[in-house]
Amino acid sequence: MTATARADVDIAAPILVVDDREDSLRAVRAVLEPLGQTVVAARSGDEALRHLLRHQVAVILLDVNMPGLDGFGTAALIKRRERTRDIPIIFITADRDASERGHVQLGYSSGAVDFLVKPYDPWALLSKVTVFIELHKRAEQLRRRIDELQASQAALSHAQRIARLAHFGVDVSTGAVTWSPSAVQLFGSHILESNGEPTPFPFWSQLVQPDPVREFEQLQAQWTTQDGATLTLVARAEFIRDRQGRLTSIAGTLQDITEKDATRRALVATTGLLQRERETATLLQAALLPKVLPEAPGLELAAKYLPAEVGVGGDWYDASLQSDGRVLLAIGDVAGHGVAAATTMNEIRIASRAFSLRESSPSVILQKLNSFSRGTHGLDLVTALIVMLDPVTGEAILASPRHLPPVVVHEGRADFVEMSIAPPIGVSVSLPEETRVVLEPGAGLVLYTDGLVEQRHVPIDERLGELADVLSGGGESATAIVEEVVARMLPTGQPSDDVAVIAVKRSTDGGLHIRLPAQSISLAPIRAMMRRWLAIQGANSDETHDVVLAVGELASNACIHASPMAVGTLSVDARMVEGVVHVVVGDEGRWRPPADRGGGRGLTIVRAVADTLSIESDDHGTRAHIERALMSPRTEAAAK
Repeated sequence: MTATARADVDIAAPILVVDDREDSLRAVRAVLEPLGQTVVAARSGDEALRHLLRHQVAVILLDVNMPGLDGFGTAALIKRRERTRDIPIIFITADRDASERGHVQLGYSSGAVDFLVKPYDPWALLSKVTVFIELHKRAEQLRRRIDELQASQAALSHAQRIARLAHFGVDVSTGAVTWSPSAVQLFGSHILESNGEPTPFPFWSQLVQPDPVREFEQLQAQWTTQDGATLTLVARAEFIRDRQGRLTSIAGTLQDITEKDATRRALVATTGLLQRERETATLLQAALLPKVLPEAPGLELAAKYLPAEVGVGGDWYDASLQSDGRVLLAIGDVAGHGVAAATTMNEIRIASRAFSLRESSPSVILQKLNSFSRGTHGLDLVTALIVMLDPVTGEAILASPRHLPPVVVHEGRADFVEMSIAPPIGVSVSLPEETRVVLEPGAGLVLYTDGLVEQRHVPIDERLGELADVLSGGGESATAIVEEVVARMLPTGQPSDDVAVIAVKRSTDGGLHIRLPAQSISLAPIRAMMRRWLAIQGANSDETHDVVLAVGELASNACIHASPMAVGTLSVDARMVEGVVHVVVGDEGRWRPPADRGGGRGLTIVRAVADTLSIESDDHGTRAHIERALMSPRTEAAAK
């Protein structure tokens, strides 16, 4: 085991679990046992606060509902203390209506990095806690090494003032060795014996050996003093000869370079540690940023995050499908680096998603984020850009506090969106104005953070021009756009500041193709997107109502009967053919026999409102196909 590995093992990362129920404490202990870390139990918020006054912890698991000081109050007090404000907090609650009661939003406002509702996935909790333990260990290890390096640098400065150099001379005819007074100061009086001979250095015979004939000898070696200290010595010897070439004397020096060598090794070790810290930062960002981008009909999404050369950064992005079928895109940058910036970044990202559950306006979401940030982080500066994009119509609503403008890419052009920019989050209480643009079929939208375009000694306008030139080349897909812009704008591959990029590209297919989990939560966005798509096709209100009703009944049946015990995939494919709407609702499950599964009047309703209904099933699932003719459909040219 290496010294670094041993140091990592020696670093404790205690976990504080705050819960007034003994059975809950036992359950959490069982989940966290594989981590091999100390789990400290506190049965009240007051007990947790007293423990934090005296001890460090890596992460806090905090119950919401406790008698006396509840979880929200406890978290607020933890965040007010300078010593504990950066400790990550994960809320845990058994209240399944926590979101409806506003508890989720209140939890994030109290400073939480996550909010779990029982029953939660034990592996998910274990994974989240593992990330924060790893971050705690790496940060502590880096602090220790930096302290050691600073001490070594101070010693090196002292060594530069005092040469720590001893001179010696050897009379070849007598063998007598003489030393400068500094030799005793450096190596002790025991270096000299009564007859003037030096105590044997391991390298001495090699240093003063006249054969083979040479003029100079230099070597470096380790030497252990009588008190057990190991010194690194550099020895030099010059062979002095008379005119006939006979060796007459040897003059040389011994220099103690232990401190310089230790500093050099410390610098090498710290460089390696910083590299591991960067790897840890990448791991942290991977854990905090979205694992998978949502699937939205008619849209392809791609994103990329590149960490800076050193340290954890504050860049973030997010993408989620809203209940009305629109896609929320968010990107931003928290000023600074380090654990505090990363923690703020994660809180802002999660808070933006939480606020979007109840708000559909980017401007209102940003206003709530501003209040959240000012209440929890004081004057932390955060830039952000939020886009609410309709995948059916291509309409995008944007708002931004001081973030760089996004770029619309279409038909060989790259145009920056002209927006009204508000002050950064945390600075002002002003409401950012909203801007509306429409992405035509085949167009793309690119969001990015300043690390992509900022470069020393290059004006920002020049770099933005380079970005427009790169994007004007187009890109067959969102993934191709992201890869191309990163490769061209950052040719060295390693940015000085962290970078986040999101690209979305709209399909040219006029149909509607939805793929969502076969869960009841997917029914609302399916109905909302169907209504907007039917409006584009020219359906009147009665036709829209009937088709949406039929699709909703078929999708609901697929959720209930095709995937009752597991989450499968629900698909809805709609197209217009010569004035007739064709919709296929499919699943990947196996339906139980009608006598076993029960059911209602769903198919009867579908047959009443659709012109035709046909159902087919095989080993790959079930597909229900309906048709409904429109009285006044739009022509294909008008629909485009």
